[in-house]
Amino acid sequence: MPPRRSAPPSQPKGAFPGAGELPLPERLVLGEILSPGLDAGARLAPMRGLAAKYGVTYLTLSRAVAKLSKAGVVKTEGRHGMFVQSLTCAVRHCGRRPVVALVTLTGDYHIRPLVAELAGALHGEGLQTVEHLIRHGGADQTGALRDFVERWRPCALVARLPNDYPHLAYFSELYDRQRLPVVFIENEAPFPAPRVHVGDREGGRLAARHLLELGHRKLAWFGGIFDLHDPLDPASQVPEAARRASRERYSGFRDGLADRGIAEAPASVGLSIFHPASQAHGVERILDLVDGGVTAFGCSSDLGAAWFRELLLHHGIEVPARVSVVGFDAESEAAPGVRLTSVDPRTDEIVRQVVAWVRDELHRPQSARGESRVITPALFVGETTVAPPSVIRHRNERH
Repeated sequence: MPPRRSAPPSQPKGAFPGAGELPLPERLVLGEILSPGLDAGARLAPMRGLAAKYGVTYLTLSRAVAKLSKAGVVKTEGRHGMFVQSLTCAVRHCGRRPVVALVTLTGDYHIRPLVAELAGALHGEGLQTVEHLIRHGGADQTGALRDFVERWRPCALVARLPNDYPHLAYFSELYDRQRLPVVFIENEAPFPAPRVHVGDREGGRLAARHLLELGHRKLAWFGGIFDLHDPLDPASQVPEAARRASRERYSGFRDGLADRGIAEAPASVGLSIFHPASQAHGVERILDLVDGGVTAFGCSSDLGAAWFRELLLHHGIEVPARVSVVGFDAESEAAPGVRLTSVDPRTDEIVRQVVAWVRDELHRPQSARGESRVITPALFVGETTVAPPSVIRHRNERH
């Protein structure tokens, strides 16, 4: 029988939770300093009032204040009172490490390149990174995350989770009560942490526009090898965040066609590699669309585009000579040896924004509170899109 996990020691009311190794009086003062709404220069309650509030002696509290004053956290000005000198010093005094925690969802393949690039950029800022993977729907996720944060004592946390993740209350506790900088990528949160997200819908529109400019007029959408359009396996093992991104990309693809006066929605198809019947049904549907005259497909990801390209080649359908394919995510390793035409979510811009917010929040907690930024994607034209055969023939006949 596995040993029972001991409950963490309870925090005295008012003590700053991120400073468990400090003496209680110092933690009580830090709890006042790092409470929401206070900035450098703010005046704190008189020491006698704080001593009475927390049930400690004035002498004990004054010793704690003297230590915090020496550390640059507070400054005392005689009868004028006690003031916050530096929130940065306060956070450092709590013993937080120069480590940024990256919290992501297991199976969220869309974000892996971004996580690697973000870790590299944070290392360049002198910050280490540790990653915590969360299984959507798993039991006791808050307990596991709490243990992770208490173990590493990070100075900031960057998260990419679905909007329906049921344990966001703990993130709110970290941000509002413990003043731990929290930055979200993509997902919304029920508290005003800064958020950066990609304009997935605009990316889908870019893909459609590119194919139409090449001369394609009969287009379709491939949801992916796991994805949301699978009629036989709707759950299909994909995190909600990835499903939402795919839906937004498909909606943008439809918008791109409508912008050019094509009112009819493009056919869409998806399949699950975990479900043989679904896979067979999806392959048959794809081949029927090509036989029916579809000359170009937008894909919800580069992973799906690479698989889709191999499928077409396996059935003797040349890419791009007969069918053009556009992916999404600009993953250079998705199709080794081939440069996919792909919508680039500009992870460099996402990383730059996240790092800037982390840096700002470390120096001035909650300075980015409530900020939100949308990153506009770009199109990378690779080797998997050309004009359709009919346009190429027409050009050759003209010349």
